[in-house]
Amino acid sequence: MKHSPAVAALLLILASQCIAQKTQRAQPREWRDMVNTEITGPNCTPVTNIKEPHARICKGVEGYSLLIKGDELKPEVFVITPKGQQYKLHYWNTADPGYQGLQTTVGWIVVYKAKTISLTFSPQVARKEDYNPYSDQYETIARLSPGPICIVGSVPVGPNYAMESTSIASSPAKLPCLTFDQFEQRDWFLTARRLAGEGKVQEAQSALQRLKQRSERFIVYREISNAQFKSGDREGALRTLMTARSEALKNPFLPDRVYTLGYVVYGLTEAGFYDEAKANIEYFDESDKLSTRLSIASLQAERKDLDAAKITFREAIQVELNRQPRMDWNLLKIAESQVHLRLFDEARKTATLIIDPDAKKSAESYLPKQP
Repeated sequence: MKHSPAVAALLLILASQCIAQKTQRAQPREWRDMVNTEITGPNCTPVTNIKEPHARICKGVEGYSLLIKGDELKPEVFVITPKGQQYKLHYWNTADPGYQGLQTTVGWIVVYKAKTISLTFSPQVARKEDYNPYSDQYETIARLSPGPICIVGSVPVGPNYAMESTSIASSPAKLPCLTFDQFEQRDWFLTARRLAGEGKVQEAQSALQRLKQRSERFIVYREISNAQFKSGDREGALRTLMTARSEALKNPFLPDRVYTLGYVVYGLTEAGFYDEAKANIEYFDESDKLSTRLSIASLQAERKDLDAAKITFREAIQVELNRQPRMDWNLLKIAESQVHLRLFDEARKTATLIIDPDAKKSAESYLPKQP
């Protein structure tokens, strides 16, 4: 049966719409939704049956809403479930003298497969020593579904905070409810460094025991040993660094071991234990050995011990002269380091040992012209 052109065109349009609808229905929705809403303004409706001038109900997601009432600086917040139940959310201890206020934007995260819903608040809190060094703001995360409804996460705003906060909000189901004293966590790395800088060695050592990250532990080992050395306890500084050395050598992963052992080597050099520092060079990868020797020489020069620095340079030169095959560009690095420390005569001697013409020319270009 043939259709008129107008009918045929209409049928084509209808068919296209049908295909488009099927395609639209076939598109899967995202595994989670992240929505920001406000607890003030047009998103909220005043409540007339509560004798408080600022009481209001603010729209949420998935049938949830928030009842806001009380002081605008420290409002009381109640979550209203789709079934009409109300639960008070203690987003922060507003009686804390350090509490400064609550941002009006809140964040909702709905994870469909896991069937979880969370809500994130942003309270502002006065900075405290050894706590959040980056800002006066936290993010506290409340679990709404599944219950129980409570705060399950508190993240200080700083580097990478958004990733941590979103991770908690996206997987809140099995997390325990937090109490107020768990909202702010002391940064024991800051504490340990401060105490070491103040010369409070025993207190710094106690704080060190709370640190888990190697990168933090070995920084603190070095700073504690510096504090001991400055106080005249040279043997105590050695004990601290030998303890750190033992811990570093237990790590089978070479890059980590090189990183942590580096702090030990530099700490030993700063305390004047040159032989002990150099004895650890054998544990470094071949590509790191020269740079470690040059760092030792630089630290010796900082201690105004130029004679010791010259000895370290000579040792580095001898290693390179014995190397097969020769690596004249390593001799160039030694000469550059000597120039940097203004050991010009030593640098000129090193340059005379270089055979490769390009490396030799580069070394000579670093040297000041002789009168």
